[in-house]
Amino acid sequence: MKNTLFTIVFTALLTSAAGFVYNCSNEDCSSCPSVENCERTIKCGCCKICVELIKEGETCISPAKIVLQTHMECDSGLLCNPFTEKCTEDHSFLEQLQEKKPSHNGSVICHNNMCYCSFEGEILTGYLPLPYSHLTAKSCNCALQKAKFMKTKLIGKMYMCTKTGSFENLQCTGSVCHCVDDSGKQLNNSEPFPVTEIDGSQC
Repeated sequence: MKNTLFTIVFTALLTSAAGFVYNCSNEDCSSCPSVENCERTIKCGCCKICVELIKEGETCISPAKIVLQTHMECDSGLLCNPFTEKCTEDHSFLEQLQEKKPSHNGSVICHNNMCYCSFEGEILTGYLPLPYSHLTAKSCNCALQKAKFMKTKLIGKMYMCTKTGSFENLQCTGSVCHCVDDSGKQLNNSEPFPVTEIDGSQC
């Protein structure tokens, strides 16, 4: 009983300290939180939510952030160093990560609970790291497919990836776009539309 009570109280304290945490699986779009005063937002389920920007030298990996899956990321130009667990402008730690074998189907390199999109054993720049607890079979799929396509030196296909390397909910080939699932495959009930109509799409 004491252990149960402690768990409840501890969880409540963590939630209070971390602030509002929106459940991304919530399908009720009418209950989306306000993003009016946000510096940056991300898509979360059918809503947009605020992202808390972490400053240089501040902790970016902690049990509270990983367990609660809070939506936080290092500020512009900074990366989360898994060795020091802090946001830093010095990206030299990436060389140490390159030496580690890729895991999770070869699409990511992980260290100390933080994972980075990778291709052929090298970290792909331009994407934010993901906590290991957030990984799915589809993580970094878009970043990986984009890297493979760019290696062919072909043109005509656009890969629209999220900041963490997953597929955005719409993709385009040439001047034609369509709504897709988290694998990048066109939805069965989705009608193609011109690239000029992206802003008005209902994906």
